[in-house]
Amino acid sequence: MRIRPRGRKWCAKINRLVGVWQRYFSYGTVSRAYWSLDKFLPSRARNFLMRRHKLPGRGTRRFTAEQVFERDGLFHLGAAHRAARSHVLA
Repeated sequence: MRIRPRGRKWCAKINRLVGVWQRYFSYGTVSRAYWSLDKFLPSRARNFLMRRHKLPGRGTRRFTAEQVFERDGLFHLGAAHRAARSHVLA
């Protein structure tokens, strides 16, 4: 039996797109937009994962936002923005 590492190609594609979006729209006040995306992206990722695993429901208990951001590696715009601001202010 061959053991495959858990591929997260879907997450890498989304991270690439979100990174481009972040660099393009990084001028001005972006915290509200980042907050909106940080709410939208985990819900869409959960939807995708539930369809992929063919499970019923919305997946809010099975795939929490923390799991999607930390375990799966989805880019967290709000955390990146706060980290960048803390370096600027320090």
